[in-house]
Amino acid sequence: MKDLRLPCIPVLALALCPVFDVRAQDSGPAESEEIVRYVLVGGSVTGAVVSTPRGEEIRREYYVRDSVGNVVEIRVTYPEGGSTRSGSAPGREWFEYPGGDRVFRVYRTNGDLESEEVRRGSAVVYRVLYRYRDESGSLSVVEETRPGEGWKRVTEYGNRGLPDRETVETGNGFVTITLYEWDDRDRRIGMLVREGRSERRVRFLYGEDGTETEERTDTTGALTVRIIRHTDGSSLEERFDGGVLFARTYRKDGNLVREELYRDGLLVRSREVP
Repeated sequence: MKDLRLPCIPVLALALCPVFDVRAQDSGPAESEEIVRYVLVGGSVTGAVVSTPRGEEIRREYYVRDSVGNVVEIRVTYPEGGSTRSGSAPGREWFEYPGGDRVFRVYRTNGDLESEEVRRGSAVVYRVLYRYRDESGSLSVVEETRPGEGWKRVTEYGNRGLPDRETVETGNGFVTITLYEWDDRDRRIGMLVREGRSERRVRFLYGEDGTETEERTDTTGALTVRIIRHTDGSSLEERFDGGVLFARTYRKDGNLVREELYRDGLLVRSREVP
């Protein structure tokens, strides 16, 4: 039996026609493999059934082709009853998820994403527009909106492809502007956040051992939060309130290990978390 290797996309019903078994090439353990059985009708692949090595069905895929044989729509059904659909045409593609939300994407002729919309029924709930520089083709601006909420975020990118400025507007007219600073290794080293007439700063420091330290100040310039992130994933979070310091130590999985309270530099209380 000849292996027919095709992209593993969703499946058509099993008809009385030739069926080919293909084991998905997976570097993981055998239990994570998928068995793909492609369905052929008149020499064309019209669908597939995807199952586990134990024979448990994962999904079925149905391929809809145009008059010249190109796949223009893929329909997927699942044993538990859910279904999805996706399709494409030159320069655009769309997806429909089990909950009914649909995603539409439009691409430029060079393949760069130009716009993306999420629709719920006939309403657009989220839209993203991408703009590029004429001379280099690099990304210059990303504009995100939620039309029903009056929310908008505009992110402006520099020549290195890193965010320079971000402006967020909420439905109540509140505007937050964030300015970014980067070092010559493309590491974020600073943020200036402006909210109305006030502003606060965030600074990032990097140690030779890979440790990252984040320091946040309030509108007066006083240090309010310091977060030290270690290379093993653990972290120490310190919050300052006048002469009081609250310190929390976290494991790499995010679980709290220890809480400490300092007053005027002296340890007042300590608690270990089992």
